[in-house]
Amino acid sequence: MKKNYDYKSININQLKQEDLLLLENHGLCLNYLQLNLHQGKTEIMSEPGQSNSNLPKEVLSLMNKNKFQKELISHGKISCICPFTGEILYSETCIPYPFSPSQNLNYFFRFKNREVFYLITGFFDGKKIALYFPNSEIIISNLPPHIIKFLEFSVNCWEYYTIVNANKIAIFLNTDKKFSKKILTVTHSHLGHHLWNKLSGIHQMYEWNQLENIDEFFVVEQPLGKLEDIFPEIPPDKIKRINFLNEDYVNLFIENNYLPITYESNFVKQDLADRVYQASLKNCSPAVIQEIKDAKKQHFPLLWINVRTGSRSWVSQIEGTANIINKLAEDFPNLGIVFDGISLLEGQNQNCYSSSLEAEKKIVREIKKLIQKPVQTYDLIGCIIYENLVWVKNIDLYLSHWGNGLTKPVLIANKPGIAHCNKEALKVPITERWVSWHRENCILPTYISGAHIQDISELSLDVHNAINNNYDIDWQVIYQKLLELIPQCQLYSARMLECSQFRLEVLKSNLTASRLRLAEICRLLQEPEK
Repeated sequence: MKKNYDYKSININQLKQEDLLLLENHGLCLNYLQLNLHQGKTEIMSEPGQSNSNLPKEVLSLMNKNKFQKELISHGKISCICPFTGEILYSETCIPYPFSPSQNLNYFFRFKNREVFYLITGFFDGKKIALYFPNSEIIISNLPPHIIKFLEFSVNCWEYYTIVNANKIAIFLNTDKKFSKKILTVTHSHLGHHLWNKLSGIHQMYEWNQLENIDEFFVVEQPLGKLEDIFPEIPPDKIKRINFLNEDYVNLFIENNYLPITYESNFVKQDLADRVYQASLKNCSPAVIQEIKDAKKQHFPLLWINVRTGSRSWVSQIEGTANIINKLAEDFPNLGIVFDGISLLEGQNQNCYSSSLEAEKKIVREIKKLIQKPVQTYDLIGCIIYENLVWVKNIDLYLSHWGNGLTKPVLIANKPGIAHCNKEALKVPITERWVSWHRENCILPTYISGAHIQDISELSLDVHNAINNNYDIDWQVIYQKLLELIPQCQLYSARMLECSQFRLEVLKSNLTASRLRLAEICRLLQEPEK
């Protein structure tokens, strides 16, 4: 690859006068470029026989932008407006390549008119993200400025691959045979993006009866459980597990003339959340299920607390969390605490995340040292993902860092709770903030106001991106918010009564045992000495 690549990158959302001049000099029409990259107004279409009236506008917008994905699945080709002439062109030739920052793939669809150019799709939600013109080394993208540098790196790696494997690529491009198979690759170890983008895309395919049009599913990552457990509609012989996402992966497609299918969405429906939960329930041990049943019966509220290390962390979470627990225990003697952090996948051991797990476990140990009341705690850090998902479905409410910490309690379990984050994240309107519109019938998190937050930028791991700042909060503010939220929990009165009855039964049992012991003592005192 080029050590000092120098592409002419143009952000189509922030065009400068020099950009417009460059486009004109190369004969590129701005309007055609914008239409290809879906800038400006687009018509929102409904699927035949389906009403999309209840979906958020952001979901409808992506569905419209990603209609090409359905075209690709149904017809094995995608269309593009020629940026030179405005003609409609078609391509069924694609070379995928890993896009490392997002653990995703970029897909380079080849088109030819006046010259060869590539339409690039990918990133998190699979949409059209760029046009690349190799002759002039121009990249025209709709990605945010801080992501474009990663796109340039991805293009450079892809270009280097095609040069090194020029003979192999030439044979692939000159073949007269139609593609042999349509392959959909399931990626992303990040819980949130795997559910939000990958599994939601497959679920949308299921709803549109498109699963049967995929010849094979290459599963690279499955952090929420086996694909066949979540989608039993997919025949097991269509699922192939691969443990690499590198040039060997690209070779599979080039050497076998496979057509890579991209299909992502950005909305988690209730049916998908239920499928993930049922798959976890199926794989959860009976002992853990019984422990969860007992905990739900014995405790109210059963509070889920997410711990986090690194960027976007609450810096005084140890002392603050302990103070919150101590104060809540005064109000709710049956309080139960579930600590959440990194979850392990099936077959993984704790060595996979040894340093991160130890950091999170240390936080929990320090919190426990400061708990003054006899509060039952359940530590899920380092537990298998199935157990975590069954636990979170049975909690009453949560306290979590914003971001991936909300995947389990919100996207899957849809529970009420408190989310805290830095001021930069709060600048995003709540209707556009992560998880706010990404889940069907979402119970919105209650956010701690920015007036109570102090950003601590010097502790951030990414000084160039303020949204990753660490921060501090007065724990008493969180405590008051939790007090307000607890009475709003589902079945609040019934849960209070259930726990009270359980406590009463325990007291009765203890009283009966005490009476029996007292009777035995009295009997012994009345017996004559021998």
